[in-house]
Amino acid sequence: MRLKINIPVSVISVISFLGVVSSCAVRPYKQPEVPVSQDYFRTVPEQSADTITVAMVKWSDFFSDPMLRELIRRALANNNDLKIARSRVLEAEAYYKQSKAAFFPSLGLDVAGGVTRLSEHEALGRNRTQYSATAQFSSSWEIDIWGKLRSAKRAQKASLLQSEAYKDAVQTQLISEIASYYYKLIAYDQDLRIIRDAVETRSRSLQTIQILMASAQENELSVTQAAAQLYAAQSAIPQIEAQIHITETALSILLGELPHKIKRTGDLDNLCDTTLLTTGVPMQLLRYRPDLRESEQALINAHQMLNVARTQLYPSLTIGGNAGSDFINWATFPASILGGVTGGLTQPLFNNGKLLSAKRAAEQVREQALYDFYQAMLNAQKEVSDLLVNGQKYKEQLYYLQMQSDALTKATYIAYELLKGGFSTYLDLLYAQESELSARQQVISARLSIVQTNISLYRALGGGWEE
Repeated sequence: MRLKINIPVSVISVISFLGVVSSCAVRPYKQPEVPVSQDYFRTVPEQSADTITVAMVKWSDFFSDPMLRELIRRALANNNDLKIARSRVLEAEAYYKQSKAAFFPSLGLDVAGGVTRLSEHEALGRNRTQYSATAQFSSSWEIDIWGKLRSAKRAQKASLLQSEAYKDAVQTQLISEIASYYYKLIAYDQDLRIIRDAVETRSRSLQTIQILMASAQENELSVTQAAAQLYAAQSAIPQIEAQIHITETALSILLGELPHKIKRTGDLDNLCDTTLLTTGVPMQLLRYRPDLRESEQALINAHQMLNVARTQLYPSLTIGGNAGSDFINWATFPASILGGVTGGLTQPLFNNGKLLSAKRAAEQVREQALYDFYQAMLNAQKEVSDLLVNGQKYKEQLYYLQMQSDALTKATYIAYELLKGGFSTYLDLLYAQESELSARQQVISARLSIVQTNISLYRALGGGWEE
């Protein structure tokens, strides 16, 4: 009795079997579930999800100051850290292309030749000089039956996307730092103007006290205190000028340029845009952050490398072949053609546990990447939450500081007029001037904090990486 085999059915059965086994070796990636708060980040409950467009706002639209935008453009062109990040993207892209090339057969050419001088005994009447030459093409192709090559390609693609996300993260951080330094310089300029105003005011006060002492209405102690107050204000000027120099130098380095003066304009009074601080943040927006995309791509890479480690335990199927000739001259060419086809199945049996240990190590690498992703999500939520709360509190603080500053400015004027009329002492004026100066500086500090918080929140939501 002859056994009949249905070829199509058998082929389908083999393919199905390989598919089932391959699914055991390669497992698809599933995005992990991350616990998030949907309401905790909203400062205005009735707001809708309109802020999902916040992070998608281009930096050139978010920052309206033309001088600041010019600084950012220069930094994006010259910053060395950003250049390194872009180079990493090109490196990852090359590795990704390399992983795709693994699906195609390899082809090689081997050419060899030689001359042999035989002894008389070996020649046996033949020509003692023998020539040999071979030329053949060889090819090898690994069949990706277990998905090893596909997993390796997916891993390299994840590395490419990870490097792109890293580059975006570097860019958002760079833009944030440039804007922060720029507005800090504007704050220093305002602070310097306030100090110089105080120097001028205290110079007039000293002159007034000296006149009053000449008329016996004040004593030398008041003159000495007025002079000390003037010197204290004057001593603050070089401190602020030094801070301006340090900030300009740091900003120049971010631009990839030698230290130089930074042009700037405006003041902080009209820069307290609190749009981001009042609209709230839908949690789905956090996934727009480059660092979270980078972390998840690292997880995908680790997952696919674990798939590769699993497939190493299964047999590999390789098909090869060669074709060529060992002809000496054209007359012998047709008879000298040679060729062959080979196929091999290699199953690891015993390798001192290396492959199994590699799989276990890959499992732990994936676990670490998963925990890193969880932690990155938690850190992102914390950062956004802190920035929103700080921004709201800075706004409340600024309101009261501005009221205090206005009141103390009025008190200083009243104390000075009373002193000139002989109805008050210099101590009252001294206290009023010190309090007024401190309050005006605190107003600047609060305004700067609001601006910088807004910048940081824009970065924390993932804004700034789109050109």
